[in-house]
Amino acid sequence: MAWPTKDMTSETAAKHLSNIIELFGIPKTIKTDGGSCFKANNFTDKCRKNNIVHKMNIAYQPEWLGKVERMNQNIRYSLARSCDGNYESWKKFISKTLRGIRSRNSSNIGYSRHELMFGVRPRMSFQEDQIGPVSLQARLIESVAQKNKRRKLLRPSEGSSRKPTFDLGDMVMVSWSVYHPSDTTS
Repeated sequence: MAWPTKDMTSETAAKHLSNIIELFGIPKTIKTDGGSCFKANNFTDKCRKNNIVHKMNIAYQPEWLGKVERMNQNIRYSLARSCDGNYESWKKFISKTLRGIRSRNSSNIGYSRHELMFGVRPRMSFQEDQIGPVSLQARLIESVAQKNKRRKLLRPSEGSSRKPTFDLGDMVMVSWSVYHPSDTTS
């Protein structure tokens, strides 16, 4: 489930937990990160009243929620392609992005998430038999073009502790103060 929200308050988190309960019923457990919206009374009371075991992950350790983070990466990538650089308009594209992700067949099991959830193939605005054959050369050209676009779309995540890497021949600007913090003459 993914919804655009105006804020990350406990009221918003509790509201979306209610949405999940209305759609799917009451879950036995729910796992969240250690965000303050999930620790607040409003959210914890909602869990307690519905007998939901609330498991919290360690704060600022997104890698512990690997599947969620991989899906977030897929959503970010798809939104970046849909928004075409205008990231202010991502809310317009979230529904179509999620529908596309849910409709795509998994290479591991051969079914889409939609099929697994509802037992039927998703109805799309086009049918697969309407798509003509694609040549190997056309696929290769598209593959190279997509790789180049992906490289351009990669943006460092906020709070990343990774140091940037450079290739031989890259232009790099080095700040004097980084290597000589006590020298203020520069």
